[in-house]
Amino acid sequence: MCPFALDIPRRTGGTLKAVHCTTGSSPSVAPLVILCHGFTGDKYEWGRFPRAAEALEEVGFDALFFDFSGSGENLREVITLSKQVQDLEDVYAWAQAQGYTDISTIGLSFGGLTALVATLPGRVAAVFWAPAFYMHKIFWPAKFRFTRFLMHLRKRPIRIRATESGPILADYSFVEDILHVNPDQHLANFATPALVVQGLGMRPRNPLTRGTLSRTCRMTTTTNWWKCRGQPTTSPASTWRNFSATRSFSCKNITKNTCKREKICQIFQLFWST
Repeated sequence: MCPFALDIPRRTGGTLKAVHCTTGSSPSVAPLVILCHGFTGDKYEWGRFPRAAEALEEVGFDALFFDFSGSGENLREVITLSKQVQDLEDVYAWAQAQGYTDISTIGLSFGGLTALVATLPGRVAAVFWAPAFYMHKIFWPAKFRFTRFLMHLRKRPIRIRATESGPILADYSFVEDILHVNPDQHLANFATPALVVQGLGMRPRNPLTRGTLSRTCRMTTTTNWWKCRGQPTTSPASTWRNFSATRSFSCKNITKNTCKREKICQIFQLFWST
């Protein structure tokens, strides 16, 4: 069915602009994927999310993508990780209130960190696409500390160039919020079946490596780390470690969503083609 715009209420007041794409099936039957945009992005992610939603709809998934507070079509306010976590939890609660019971998430960049930290009871699966788990390292420690110092001196938020909707706002609280998050602890405690996707081109800017995850991930046998060289590999374990598991699986052999592992793989396959 055609996507339609809606406003999702926030627990702190106000609403979040969102787009809901459905297959026409009842929410109690259809699985839902919530897509979380990255820093300076919005719910459309330069066309990526609408295309992904169309692809998901073709195979029976409903999709929901939205603007985090202070981004996209929402009123401007200072952006923080804590606010985004609350936003995602509010969107998730809204989806459950509509009758959805099979809900997964795809988090891009800063949206990936948000999806990691958020508490989403009953989430079926999580896909982290080039996640900014270690955001304070992406911008290099010295530069990040200098930015923190400058923001502490400023009395007004800084304006950061973003999407066509206009610049976003950030201040000292944005930096402090990130510094108080321990991604290693969240990764170690993350029990939802998950797939982390990281391209080789992002490695110099994103210190998310096999060594990092092997030291922190104590998740489940359905947690996998793929290193992609332009297309999904037919044997993930042959090129990258499959945590706590001795068997691998193939994206190209998926036909039905018969288990959580296949669902994660299919979501990734759809995203890769967009």
